[in-house]
Amino acid sequence: MALIGRDSELALVRRAIARSHGVLICGPAGVGKSAVAAEAAGRLAQPPVARIVATAAGRSVPFGALAPILDDAVIGGHATAVAAIVTRRFAGSARPPVLLVDDLQEIDEPSASVLLSLVANGSIRLLGTLRDGTKPPDAVTALWKENLVTRIDLPPLTRSQVAQLFTDLLGGPVASPTVEVLYELSSGNALHLVELARFGRRQRRFTQRSGRWWWIGENHDVPPRLAELLLGRVQALSASGQAAAEVLALGDPLPYETLDEVAEPGALDELERTGLVTVSEDPGGVLRIRFAHPLLQSVTEASLTTARRRTLSERLRAAPVDHVDIVRQAGWELACGSRPRADILLAAADAVLLTDSALAERMARRAVEAGAGSVGLATLSHILSERGDIAAARAALDDAAAQISDDEQRFAVDGEDLSQQLWSMRDVAGARQVVERMRATLPLSYREQVDSIDALALLYSGRTNEAIRLARCVLDHEPGLSTEIRALTALVGGLCFADQGPAAMEVAERLDRMAARAQLSSTRRGLIQALLAITRLLHGHHRPAPPRPSGAFGRWPVAVGHDLGRERSTETVSGDEDAGWPLLVGIGRHFAGDLQGAVAPLQEAVVQQLAGEGVFRSEAIAELIVVLSELGRRDEAQALLDGTPPDGIAIVPGLLDWARAAVAGANWLRADATSLAIAAADAATRQGAVLMAWSFVTDAGRWGDPKLAAAALDELGLTPSSPAARARAADVVARASGDPAALAAAAAQQLSVGFLRHAAELAALARAAGGNRDVIRAVAAVEAGLERAAVPGTGGGRPVRHVQLTHREAEVAHLAADGRSDKEIATLLTLSIRTVQSHLAAAYRKLGVGSRADLGPLLPG
Repeated sequence: MALIGRDSELALVRRAIARSHGVLICGPAGVGKSAVAAEAAGRLAQPPVARIVATAAGRSVPFGALAPILDDAVIGGHATAVAAIVTRRFAGSARPPVLLVDDLQEIDEPSASVLLSLVANGSIRLLGTLRDGTKPPDAVTALWKENLVTRIDLPPLTRSQVAQLFTDLLGGPVASPTVEVLYELSSGNALHLVELARFGRRQRRFTQRSGRWWWIGENHDVPPRLAELLLGRVQALSASGQAAAEVLALGDPLPYETLDEVAEPGALDELERTGLVTVSEDPGGVLRIRFAHPLLQSVTEASLTTARRRTLSERLRAAPVDHVDIVRQAGWELACGSRPRADILLAAADAVLLTDSALAERMARRAVEAGAGSVGLATLSHILSERGDIAAARAALDDAAAQISDDEQRFAVDGEDLSQQLWSMRDVAGARQVVERMRATLPLSYREQVDSIDALALLYSGRTNEAIRLARCVLDHEPGLSTEIRALTALVGGLCFADQGPAAMEVAERLDRMAARAQLSSTRRGLIQALLAITRLLHGHHRPAPPRPSGAFGRWPVAVGHDLGRERSTETVSGDEDAGWPLLVGIGRHFAGDLQGAVAPLQEAVVQQLAGEGVFRSEAIAELIVVLSELGRRDEAQALLDGTPPDGIAIVPGLLDWARAAVAGANWLRADATSLAIAAADAATRQGAVLMAWSFVTDAGRWGDPKLAAAALDELGLTPSSPAARARAADVVARASGDPAALAAAAAQQLSVGFLRHAAELAALARAAGGNRDVIRAVAAVEAGLERAAVPGTGGGRPVRHVQLTHREAEVAHLAADGRSDKEIATLLTLSIRTVQSHLAAAYRKLGVGSRADLGPLLPG
């Protein structure tokens, strides 16, 4: 399994063995060096003359490592004489044989000298492995420094390779947020990943939801076999070194000054010298010490007894903590014997909520026990709501309400009540009652704060125009920072879907700057990141990589570089674009026409949004229903629509009718599809969400009657303002006209704004309509552009995986595969027989088949 993603390295190894004196495969422990070497050896025309595993125990025996290729009489002689004897032994070979030597860092000095001579004089070809961070004999180092063999440094696995590895180990696809967490836990180390998979299955740390595997274990879980290996490195330290490692385990990463205050002299040097820690300087000049691998911290902390943990925590509490992360400080508060500081526990509980909600709950409960009052109970209620335990959340909120002693506490408790009414209980009327209660019970000085929270409630009740108006009213009164950020959050969401792109982008940049310097709760920051990312996807000229999911469940997005209480790597790795927040990745692929690629992230998004406070629950469900319908997976789409339909808690009005229209279209109920999609557009238009109204009208023409869709434009009074809306309008009008030139021009317009599936459909319609040479050239240009396009919302760089058939071709092909005649299809779809035959011929050509009987196995759904 460690060989997943190693094809290029294997090719390099084979070339080096074929063209030089051999190869040295280098890398950290567990990265898969031995597996690559063994696989390369197994592919040789002639097997290695011997396989040698050097060991620390064998270093005391001269020539002990080379015993498999030496006679007993030779062992004990001089290295030059031994090398000469072995050279003569292999002199008759047509080609120098390959010698496989594992763990060359452990080989004894005499064997290393002989090996260097044999490679240098061409008697053997070496296939060796060498562990990083060790000091091998000088002769081993000379092998690659003198260019006698090719050195290949084996990198850790990337996120996409981790996904492939776990898919193989678990027997099914793995949710992308889980891949992200496992990648962070393992740093891409193949051995660690395999052990995590074995441990997770044995301890039931994995659960399967919506056909994908999710990690539900604690992030600090360490498999016993791996813990034994890692703990051995710590136990090999001196007593003072072990003590310093234990202190670091309770605070990783720690500022140098903090650890130096607690550790004994020389201990930090030992930790760095042995490679157990790394030292880095942040932009502020603070030196931070952290374990070289995250699992080293986990296994060291797990080895501490309760008494030892308490002792070290008390010492750390007394040390300088100016640059210590709040989560680490809270850990000391939990472990110490004295009364903990509730404010630190509550701040840390929020910081880890998205990555370790169980720890967040424990911290909040301890804060409540320590006298945190109504604020602590409101925080606990919020955590319980996020964890999906709404009954316990409501009970904690009732307790919080009973302990309110001032207006600030009342605002906090009522704000949490509003959040739960909206996103956990999905009750628009209940949310309105909370807002009215806040207006009645809080003094006039709280007016802007209440209005800002009401603007968000209106936004998520699908009342776009009202949300925009109220948010702007708040901003006109120069509110405090937190209130201003809340109003900007509502405003950017409203402007985005009101199709006011330039204004939305301007507000988005302002919100981004303000949020970066403000103290915000983790869920507020996640909501902001989600709306910023959606706005940039829909209106930005340059589409950056999407935000990443936070934690193994990943319901909330986190901006690259922001850890929400957990240190995480922020480098961008080529080929890892799928690591983005699932909902945004799915929406981006849907827009691009990559329907097959959109299904998995949207399924993940639905699983995420059905748990806890599903802020984007309706949007995720509607998107998935539409994508499944367009793929012809009618039963799945209908089951989702029946079981968990979009509800009234949504930024976009009309989602339920849109989803119903998609299912009707998939079942060739064209009249129903048309009327439902237009009804969705009407609802969106009346509330001001005109960007989505354009999308709904376009789908009315795609799934139903194009002429009725075009007529609806005038009835709804839609006037395109943004490039996206103008492209939608061109799509609707061109389909209704059936004119080849208009269809080709509309296809080019879709391509220019990134609606790649629509561009492919319109180009196919233009070609089928039989236009002149200018039309054919225009269609060819669109098709060439589609081949070069990349999926928006995934950081660019990944080619579009287009669904091969247009929507109409898929309809015709499905009906043909069901045994319908051309005439029956024409009647059902209100097409001419000639048009049906044209679509069917295109489907045959694209799928590479020649008859109706061959269609079924190749069609989705």
